[in-house]
Amino acid sequence: MEVTHGFVDGGYLRVGGRKFGTSYPNPLTVVKTVLINSDVDRGRNVILTRCNYYDADPELPELPDPNSEKYWSKITRLSDTHLRFGHLRGKPRRQKGVDMLLAVDMLVGAFTDIIQVAVLIAGDLDFLPAVQEIQRRGVVVILGAFDDHVAPLLKESVDRYVRLDKNVLEGDMI
Repeated sequence: MEVTHGFVDGGYLRVGGRKFGTSYPNPLTVVKTVLINSDVDRGRNVILTRCNYYDADPELPELPDPNSEKYWSKITRLSDTHLRFGHLRGKPRRQKGVDMLLAVDMLVGAFTDIIQVAVLIAGDLDFLPAVQEIQRRGVVVILGAFDDHVAPLLKESVDRYVRLDKNVLEGDMI
């Protein structure tokens, strides 16, 4: 059985989802749909055992948007789905540490032989070194991304690519 984990850049998913009227997509549903649409399970015994969702939690005294709080709360109630937080810093506020957490978790999963398949929901070229390294370790990498917001080199480097669109996103969680 080939263990699969999903790695979701939450900011990327929300921003891309807004274009399709889905500001708070269900990350577990997106990962499962990308996995199914990739056809990686054809002839293989693949099981999704974890979905990691990465986002930025603002530092105090600033409080998160109430919708974000509701969204994160619903994500924590999804089966086998876990939240990981970076921070918002600077002016204008920008995510810090989110991509690094995601990349480290992918690398640890590959180096400890926990995962054989990784579903990455992101579009940033910064993920390329982590993707290439886990592929060298034998992990199959499936990328789910928005065609208009994905680094071409990242898209070309993965084993499978699935375009994120309205059909993949389905509807808001809140």
